[in-house]
Amino acid sequence: MLREGIHLWDFALFRSSMRRHLWRHMVRFPLRRRRRAAIRRGMEAFQQGYVASIGADIPRWFGAIVWLLELQRTAVLMTMQQGKVTVTGERREKGQSLGNPLANRVSLPLLNVEKQWLFQQLARELNRTAP
Repeated sequence: MLREGIHLWDFALFRSSMRRHLWRHMVRFPLRRRRRAAIRRGMEAFQQGYVASIGADIPRWFGAIVWLLELQRTAVLMTMQQGKVTVTGERREKGQSLGNPLANRVSLPLLNVEKQWLFQQLARELNRTAP
């Protein structure tokens, strides 16, 4: 069925990127609760608006699909980051650098943590929607 408006993939990407933005903000500015609350309200408003645009016939597996798409995006980011680490190692041998060395070393483990968290969220959603 043709739907107008934002696609589910775009919705999942926006939600995951906003969540990463929120996590990054929580680490960098742990005492700024008002800003975090504003980000959360924005995320909730976006999700409610998207669900309202779908209509009344939202499938019960909608949440599981969104978590699965977010997991797929994290896998893509992990693959890209692993490639960046490989290229960085090759360039380092030639005396060149690629990006922030600390960020390059920390990104992949953080993406692994996010992957595990997403698996837990997906499992919780699948258990919730099971017949």
